[in-house]
Amino acid sequence: ACYVTETKVLQEICQLISVDSGILENALCYRTVEAKKEKVVTGLNVSQGYYARDALAKNIYDRLFNWLITRINESIQVTTGLRKKVMGVLDIYGFEIFENNSFEQF
Repeated sequence: ACYVTETKVLQEICQLISVDSGILENALCYRTVEAKKEKVVTGLNVSQGYYARDALAKNIYDRLFNWLITRINESIQVTTGLRKKVMGVLDIYGFEIFENNSFEQF
């Protein structure tokens, strides 16, 4: 069965994202399936727990990156035709050589 060993780390993450630690721990360690009016809660195995953790991390990273780009785009928005600002995004070379590359490029 899957369980969280580092409860202090879990609490720190929950404080950063404003989520109750019990809710996050349940989300990382259990799966709830609802069929009609019946709910079935199943514990995840360790592999599934790792997958849930990684999926959460990728989702947080994706949302933070999109929020940051939106804020930058809003701040450099040109309202007159007199000035133009350009922002470039640098693609850092090297992630392709890692044995386990989880930074997908779309």
